[in-house]
Amino acid sequence: EANKIAGRWSVYPNPAGEKFTLSIDMKQAVKGTLRLFSPAGLTVYSSPVTLNAGANATEISTVSLPVGIYTLRLSSPEGLNIITKLVKIR
Repeated sequence: EANKIAGRWSVYPNPAGEKFTLSIDMKQAVKGTLRLFSPAGLTVYSSPVTLNAGANATEISTVSLPVGIYTLRLSSPEGLNIITKLVKIR
């Protein structure tokens, strides 16, 4: 269950211009996948992430993405599953 693996998390800035940061406090270390899905549901970004126990911050460039509303998903085999909306401007 995600709340047993992760504590507080945030995505900022949102709306994002050229980049955004995913900040997450982990209760245990996990290897996961960070994905961004377009409004049409297509994967436009996918990257493996290693999250350590404690505070983590991952910066993702959005320069190549068109303006729109994206879905961000962070998941891991251990059950981490965070889904949120990200608005890309400019």
